[in-house]
Amino acid sequence: MSAFQQPSTSTREAEFVRLLEENKARIMRLCKAYTTSREDREDLFQEIAVQLWKALPGYRGEAQVSTWMYRIALNVSLRFSYETKRRKPSAERISWIEETTPHPHDDATRERIEQLQRCITSLPEVERSVMILYLEECSYKEISAITGLTETNVGVKISRIKEKLLGCMQRGEGGAQ
Repeated sequence: MSAFQQPSTSTREAEFVRLLEENKARIMRLCKAYTTSREDREDLFQEIAVQLWKALPGYRGEAQVSTWMYRIALNVSLRFSYETKRRKPSAERISWIEETTPHPHDDATRERIEQLQRCITSLPEVERSVMILYLEECSYKEISAITGLTETNVGVKISRIKEKLLGCMQRGEGGAQ
Protein backbone atom coordinates (compact mmCIF):
# COMPACT_ATOMS: atom_id res chain seq x y z
CA MET A 1 0.00 0.00 0.00
CA SER A 2 1.37 3.39 -0.99
CA ALA A 3 2.08 6.07 1.56
CA PHE A 4 0.09 8.41 -0.71
CA GLN A 5 -3.07 6.42 -1.35
CA GLN A 6 -5.68 8.69 0.15
CA PRO A 7 -9.43 8.15 0.32
CA SER A 8 -9.94 11.48 -1.42
CA THR A 9 -8.50 12.49 -4.80
CA SER A 10 -8.51 16.13 -3.75
CA THR A 11 -6.42 15.28 -0.67
CA ARG A 12 -3.95 13.38 -2.86
CA GLU A 13 -3.77 16.30 -5.31
CA ALA A 14 -3.22 18.80 -2.49
CA GLU A 15 -0.41 16.67 -1.05
CA PHE A 16 1.18 16.34 -4.49
CA VAL A 17 1.04 20.11 -5.09
CA ARG A 18 2.58 20.73 -1.66
CA LEU A 19 5.42 18.27 -2.29
CA LEU A 20 6.07 19.65 -5.77
CA GLU A 21 6.17 23.20 -4.42
CA GLU A 22 8.56 22.21 -1.60
CA ASN A 23 10.95 20.61 -4.11
CA LYS A 24 10.41 22.97 -7.05
CA ALA A 25 13.64 24.98 -6.69
CA ARG A 26 15.76 21.84 -6.51
CA ILE A 27 14.00 20.27 -9.48
CA MET A 28 14.29 23.49 -11.50
CA ARG A 29 18.06 23.58 -10.89
CA LEU A 30 18.20 20.02 -12.21
CA CYS A 31 16.16 21.07 -15.25
CA LYS A 32 18.57 23.95 -15.88
CA ALA A 33 21.51 21.57 -15.76
CA TYR A 34 20.04 19.34 -18.47
CA THR A 35 18.56 21.88 -20.87
CA THR A 36 19.75 24.78 -22.99
CA SER A 37 16.66 26.93 -23.30
CA ARG A 38 13.83 28.24 -21.16
CA GLU A 39 11.29 26.34 -23.27
CA ASP A 40 13.15 23.06 -22.81
CA ARG A 41 13.38 23.71 -19.03
CA GLU A 42 9.64 24.29 -18.86
CA ASP A 43 8.96 21.17 -20.94
CA LEU A 44 11.28 19.10 -18.77
CA PHE A 45 9.74 20.40 -15.54
CA GLN A 46 6.28 19.53 -16.84
CA GLU A 47 7.42 16.05 -17.83
CA ILE A 48 8.96 15.54 -14.39
CA ALA A 49 5.73 16.68 -12.73
CA VAL A 50 3.70 14.26 -14.87
CA GLN A 51 6.03 11.35 -14.09
CA LEU A 52 5.99 12.18 -10.37
CA TRP A 53 2.19 12.26 -10.40
CA LYS A 54 2.05 8.89 -12.17
CA ALA A 55 4.57 7.38 -9.75
CA LEU A 56 3.04 8.85 -6.59
CA PRO A 57 0.72 5.90 -5.83
CA GLY A 58 3.76 3.60 -5.94
CA TYR A 59 5.76 5.53 -3.35
CA ARG A 60 6.34 3.10 -0.48
CA GLY A 61 8.11 5.37 1.98
CA GLU A 62 11.38 3.42 1.85
CA ALA A 63 13.33 6.63 1.13
CA GLN A 64 12.72 10.24 2.00
CA VAL A 65 10.10 11.65 -0.34
CA SER A 66 12.54 14.34 -1.54
CA THR A 67 15.11 11.65 -2.45
CA TRP A 68 12.44 9.61 -4.23
CA MET A 69 11.24 12.68 -6.15
CA TYR A 70 14.78 13.70 -7.11
CA ARG A 71 15.58 10.22 -8.37
CA ILE A 72 12.57 10.30 -10.67
CA ALA A 73 13.44 13.85 -11.76
CA LEU A 74 17.02 12.81 -12.53
CA ASN A 75 15.90 9.80 -14.58
CA VAL A 76 13.44 11.93 -16.56
CA SER A 77 16.16 14.57 -17.06
CA LEU A 78 18.65 12.01 -18.34
CA ARG A 79 16.09 10.61 -20.78
CA PHE A 80 15.14 14.12 -21.90
CA SER A 81 18.81 15.05 -22.38
CA TYR A 82 19.45 11.93 -24.45
CA GLU A 83 16.39 12.54 -26.62
CA THR A 84 17.26 16.22 -27.08
CA LYS A 85 20.83 15.39 -28.12
CA ARG A 86 19.49 12.95 -30.69
CA ARG A 87 17.18 15.63 -32.14
CA LYS A 88 19.57 18.56 -32.27
CA PRO A 89 23.19 19.33 -31.45
CA SER A 90 23.57 21.76 -28.58
CA ALA A 91 25.75 24.78 -29.20
CA GLU A 92 24.12 26.87 -26.51
CA ARG A 93 25.60 27.12 -23.06
CA ILE A 94 23.50 26.29 -20.05
CA SER A 95 23.38 28.74 -17.18
CA TRP A 96 22.36 26.65 -14.20
CA ILE A 97 25.45 27.38 -12.09
CA GLU A 98 25.34 31.08 -12.85
CA GLU A 99 21.63 31.27 -12.03
CA THR A 100 22.05 29.51 -8.70
CA THR A 101 25.25 31.26 -7.60
CA PRO A 102 25.35 34.70 -6.00
CA HIS A 103 26.20 37.15 -8.76
CA PRO A 104 29.94 37.80 -8.90
CA HIS A 105 30.96 41.41 -9.10
CA ASP A 106 34.01 41.01 -11.28
CA ASP A 107 34.38 39.67 -14.82
CA ALA A 108 37.17 37.23 -13.88
CA THR A 109 34.98 35.45 -11.33
CA ARG A 110 32.05 35.39 -13.74
CA GLU A 111 34.27 33.86 -16.45
CA ARG A 112 35.58 31.18 -14.05
CA ILE A 113 31.99 30.25 -13.14
CA GLU A 114 31.08 30.00 -16.82
CA GLN A 115 34.19 27.91 -17.49
CA LEU A 116 33.33 25.56 -14.60
CA GLN A 117 29.80 25.30 -15.92
CA ARG A 118 31.09 24.31 -19.36
CA CYS A 119 33.49 21.77 -17.82
CA ILE A 120 30.66 20.18 -15.84
CA THR A 121 28.46 20.13 -18.94
CA SER A 122 31.20 18.24 -20.81
CA LEU A 123 31.24 15.41 -18.25
CA PRO A 124 29.64 12.06 -19.11
CA GLU A 125 26.01 11.83 -17.96
CA VAL A 126 26.59 9.78 -14.80
CA GLU A 127 29.46 11.98 -13.65
CA ARG A 128 27.47 15.12 -14.41
CA SER A 129 24.54 13.73 -12.41
CA VAL A 130 26.75 12.93 -9.44
CA MET A 131 28.35 16.39 -9.54
CA ILE A 132 24.99 18.15 -9.80
CA LEU A 133 23.76 16.23 -6.76
CA TYR A 134 26.99 17.05 -4.93
CA LEU A 135 26.58 20.75 -5.78
CA GLU A 136 23.00 20.47 -4.50
CA GLU A 137 24.64 19.52 -1.18
CA CYS A 138 23.17 16.04 -1.17
CA SER A 139 24.85 13.60 1.19
CA TYR A 140 26.70 10.61 -0.23
CA LYS A 141 23.84 8.49 1.09
CA GLU A 142 21.28 10.59 -0.83
CA ILE A 143 23.41 10.54 -3.99
CA SER A 144 23.68 6.77 -3.62
CA ALA A 145 19.91 6.40 -3.26
CA ILE A 146 19.22 8.62 -6.26
CA THR A 147 21.83 7.22 -8.64
CA GLY A 148 21.92 3.60 -7.53
CA LEU A 149 25.68 3.77 -6.93
CA THR A 150 27.13 2.58 -3.63
CA GLU A 151 28.14 5.28 -1.14
CA THR A 152 31.78 4.24 -1.52
CA ASN A 153 31.53 4.52 -5.30
CA VAL A 154 29.92 7.96 -4.92
CA GLY A 155 32.87 9.14 -2.82
CA VAL A 156 35.40 7.80 -5.32
CA LYS A 157 33.50 9.31 -8.26
CA ILE A 158 33.27 12.73 -6.61
CA SER A 159 37.00 12.71 -5.92
CA ARG A 160 37.78 11.75 -9.52
CA ILE A 161 35.29 14.24 -10.94
CA LYS A 162 36.85 17.04 -8.90
CA GLU A 163 40.26 16.10 -10.35
CA LYS A 164 38.80 16.12 -13.88
CA LEU A 165 37.18 19.50 -13.33
CA LEU A 166 40.36 20.96 -11.87
CA GLY A 167 42.32 19.69 -14.89
CA CYS A 168 39.71 21.09 -17.26
CA MET A 169 39.88 24.47 -15.52
CA GLN A 170 43.71 24.52 -15.42
CA ARG A 171 43.96 23.65 -19.10
CA GLY A 172 41.50 26.40 -19.90
CA GLU A 173 39.12 23.93 -21.47
CA GLY A 174 35.42 24.38 -21.49
CA GLY A 175 35.80 27.31 -23.85
CA ALA A 176 32.73 28.81 -25.47
CA GLN A 177 30.81 26.15 -27.28
